[in-house]
Amino acid sequence: MSSHQRTILIADFELPRGTVGIEQLMAMPRAAWGHLRSQINLRWQQDRSNPLARCRLCEGGVFIRSQATRDGHIPMLAHFPDGSKTCPWYDGGNLHPDDARAAQYQGHQESALHRRLCSTIRELAKADQRHIHS
Repeated sequence: MSSHQRTILIADFELPRGTVGIEQLMAMPRAAWGHLRSQINLRWQQDRSNPLARCRLCEGGVFIRSQATRDGHIPMLAHFPDGSKTCPWYDGGNLHPDDARAAQYQGHQESALHRRLCSTIRELAKADQRHIHS
């Protein structure tokens, strides 16, 4: 079974906002959902025990994740990393950047091309008489 199950379909925000469905969120202009995203993140930084938005199923805190597409960015609701892994809408935790790079480059932290470019730059720098350290 995949750790990525599905997106959160409905979030309950503090009143007066109330319920926001994924369709409603995706129909908002970017400025509107961006503002809402900032408010969620600000609250999370100030008081993690009292999230501004909660998953309708598990009542865990949720945030707005921006997903890049060819047509721009779309907002998606996602559990915070410490969310309930038993929630049917839980989509897995966020990867640490090092883990994401390792997955992208077959277990290495960088691509072979990047490694070769760094090596070439280091050799060119060493060829300069002013070179001290690389």
